Amino acid sequence: MVFINDTLVSIIIPTFNRKKYLQKCINSILKSNFSNYEIIVIDCNSSDNTYNMLKKYKNKNIKIISSKIDLYAAGARNLGSKFAKGKYLLFIDDDNVIDPNMINELFISIDSNPNVGLVGPLTYFYTSKDKIWWAGTKINLINGHISTNNQNFNKVLEVGWVPNIFMCLKSDFEKIKGFDEQYYMCYEDIDFGEKISKLNKKLLLIPTAKAWHNIPSKFENELRAKSLHSKERAYFTGRNMLYFMKKHSKNYILFLLFYFPIYSLYFIYLLIKNKKYDLLKEYLKGVFNGLKITFIQSNTQ
Repeated sequence: MVFINDTLVSIIIPTFNRKKYLQKCINSILKSNFSNYEIIVIDCNSSDNTYNMLKKYKNKNIKIISSKIDLYAAGARNLGSKFAKGKYLLFIDDDNVIDPNMINELFISIDSNPNVGLVGPLTYFYTSKDKIWWAGTKINLINGHISTNNQNFNKVLEVGWVPNIFMCLKSDFEKIKGFDEQYYMCYEDIDFGEKISKLNKKLLLIPTAKAWHNIPSKFENELRAKSLHSKERAYFTGRNMLYFMKKHSKNYILFLLFYFPIYSLYFIYLLIKNKKYDLLKEYLKGVFNGLKITFIQSNTQ
């Protein structure tokens, strides 16, 4: 059954050298029961023939926005939003496959309640389709601890932010000036959620909306779980935790002097234990630059 609606949803997908993932993502969107959407793909200078693959989707209402540099998640999403004509923006990372009814479920949940500012689907692993990847998270603004929902999978749940796939009003996106591009990647979605919540709006997990995230199902890997599994991730994890808490913490000095050293020592321990000395170097570099940013630069948003 196709749900016909007069309200346009703009689907924004950043991508960089992940043609096969992107193709699966787009194919799943084209099977959606929600009919009134446009797809905007931001291709960040891919070298894997992504552009030619996208050109094959004739008459599918797909806009291709090419960037000569990698804008990372925050910058690419902001660029895509400038071309969006929809009342709602649906951000989807390119390594996802969505359920045919997902867009409709998210749309109904946010369109029917003016107090809701952000909604996201219950997300499973693509390679282990019954294993849940995300079902709600919150962050403590005193100690920076991220807590994960491990039990309430079948009801609408208020959350602190939504990663990976999320829908919001374009007008709200513009009110909060989009994503803070200082983050590049890591914490940019948490920051986005905090800014939406400051509009006095709720952020919700919608369990009837479903998607599958195409990443390794062995998420229990301790480095991946802490976003320390690549040089870029290690660097921005160290840097952006400090930047985020500087912007939003209820007591940044307490966090900096007490809680952050605990996190850092634990992350350093994990990297040494796994003999990832190259990643350790990047993490420490990120911490140094994070301290520099929080003490030298003023908040940008």
